[in-house]
Amino acid sequence: MPSPKGTFLVCPGGAYHFLALGGEGLYVADFLNAQGYDAAVLEYTHGGGNAVPENEVRAKALQDALAAVSLLKQSAEKLNLHTAKLGMAGFSAGGHLTARTVHELGAASAFSKVILIYPAYLNGPRGLNDDVLPPAGIKTQLFVSIGDKDGPAWITSSKAYADAAKANGQDAEYHLLPGIKHGFGVKPGDPATTAAFQQILAAFLAK
Repeated sequence: MPSPKGTFLVCPGGAYHFLALGGEGLYVADFLNAQGYDAAVLEYTHGGGNAVPENEVRAKALQDALAAVSLLKQSAEKLNLHTAKLGMAGFSAGGHLTARTVHELGAASAFSKVILIYPAYLNGPRGLNDDVLPPAGIKTQLFVSIGDKDGPAWITSSKAYADAAKANGQDAEYHLLPGIKHGFGVKPGDPATTAAFQQILAAFLAK
């Protein structure tokens, strides 16, 4: 059996209030395994609401993500993970966390591939929020996908993110999926429209 192509750190969504560990975590790990990759699912800080300020929760989540990337880089062999190529994938709020992590690490991220699926919260008063802007000087391959029935601001900001990455010289794909709302995934037995998305994503992973 061939060695895995690399390892993905997967960030489920959940609006920073919970983690969708099934549809946006474990099923995603299974899908990545089927494409020849190891996967680690990040259970990052969440909560917020009235108890903890939202910005504090998101800041802690970012620190969790940065610590996880460091752990994967330093302890891959001990964890029995193959990190010659390291990627990161995020869904909804997890897509926002992924974009923030890439921005924070900059050229030091060393991600070979980054995947954002219906990313949330990328939009700001002047377009993209400054803390998610794709950093210059990285050669990461980028995949962004969102359904055309999602929120208009999130559709616009998803495309803006891909365009900004292209402007930085990255190999970036943007896919607007017809007839699909927020929350689709890679579960077995999904409807035909989502199955088509899975084929597009699998083709990206095979690049």
